[in-house]
Amino acid sequence: MRNPLANQRCWLIAEHNGAAPTLAAQFAHLRGCEVRTTSSAKVPEFTQPLIAMSFAMLDAIPARERESLRASIQSGATLYVRGAASDGSRHNLSPLLEASFAVGRMPGSAGYRFTRHAMIPGALRGEEGRAPDGVCCVSDMRGSAEPILMALAASGAEMPIAFAYRVGRGAIICDVQPDDPNIDTPLIWRMADPVQRCIAASALIAADCAAERNLDAPVAFNLTIDDVPLAYDYFNEPLLEAFFGHMASRCAKAHLDCAWIPTSHWISRRYVEILKTHGVGFLWHGIHRHVDHQKMDDAVAEMAAGKRAMAANMERYGVRLQSMIIFPFERADRRSEALLLKEGFIGGAEQPHCDQGDGAIPGYLRFSDGGCLHQSGMHFLHRYEAEFLTRDRMLAIAALGMPILAFAHPKDLGLKRLARFADRGGAFSHFDHVLDFASAKSLSGGSLEEIAQGQFQQRSESAATEALPAQDSDQGTHRRIA
Repeated sequence: MRNPLANQRCWLIAEHNGAAPTLAAQFAHLRGCEVRTTSSAKVPEFTQPLIAMSFAMLDAIPARERESLRASIQSGATLYVRGAASDGSRHNLSPLLEASFAVGRMPGSAGYRFTRHAMIPGALRGEEGRAPDGVCCVSDMRGSAEPILMALAASGAEMPIAFAYRVGRGAIICDVQPDDPNIDTPLIWRMADPVQRCIAASALIAADCAAERNLDAPVAFNLTIDDVPLAYDYFNEPLLEAFFGHMASRCAKAHLDCAWIPTSHWISRRYVEILKTHGVGFLWHGIHRHVDHQKMDDAVAEMAAGKRAMAANMERYGVRLQSMIIFPFERADRRSEALLLKEGFIGGAEQPHCDQGDGAIPGYLRFSDGGCLHQSGMHFLHRYEAEFLTRDRMLAIAALGMPILAFAHPKDLGLKRLARFADRGGAFSHFDHVLDFASAKSLSGGSLEEIAQGQFQQRSESAATEALPAQDSDQGTHRRIA
């Protein structure tokens, strides 16, 4: 999810050897900010919402530039400082503020813990994990530091790893860990790995702070069952009622959508009424038949037949179809997408593809934006099989502010045809880990259509902002992270 920052930049202040906080640049790019690097020989005017540099670079900045930096932070900028902090060294932040600290390592560190600081994404507050071996931390802190990330020793002792200072309307965020050189690793993969999360999280926090992201806004989530009601409804009404009771017992805010194949039109009315009573949403599962749409001979004819079939279903069962589609077998088709766009569809949902974004976006942004834009111009949300969504993966998705979309099939949930009379596999508990996570993290249940409207609107605004011409600058060398 990129937040539009009109004509805003993140300045990376590089050392003489060119080293600069790479993670800060990547998360700033994710949040829609243009990133530029300047050498330490010529420090620019600090007028942008995010400035990132190493501790060594901060120590080397002359007094005059430090005063300019302090004024910018006072006015609302975020300064992010990390890495290049040697053991035993002491760093003084004057005249930015009266604060200093010593850097060291915690031998035998058992792990780390996020505090409940307001700058931390809601999903990460209070979370714990295994820290990198010999993690850097600080001691003898002087000043009004607010801990963000704490190292936990086996003895139970805690020492700060990352921390923040409030300066006027702005903030200084410090992380004494080295920057990560793995520049092409997708950000979402970093956040899904507990050790990498410890290394990367402060850069995300700095970018979110600069972007003024609302970290208390609940993250959206959705459960979808494909192929309902396709031939799975007969005699299953009691099971269906029991399933909804089970789901509500795990998470009262859950919302369920069903992907309806247009050709499925001989269905128990009682079955559909149960779905409607429990607030279930319905969306298209293919434009007509449950087939690989890339192999259709006549997409126009299929679309026309699908519209007739779905109109009959809506009239017969009194349902409303969302302007969203899930293609059978996760095989989207550009011809069908063009037809759907003409019909006013908002978009669709699909699993991320391994080759997604190849050659179009940097490797570190792959899968990290909550969705994608197909060549047809149609937007798609990223969804995942419920079994794929481990707790760590859901933490990563929620920390980045993306919706958590889980899907399954009736057979996975024990709702397959005639399941009341014979064990046909599956269990009501299939979604339990997603529901429990959503309940624990106060996620907000919503339909795919509602989630898409919010996500695609933000992405469109961001794209329009990024298309604005960049302001020229003669202050140092620069490059665009793209």
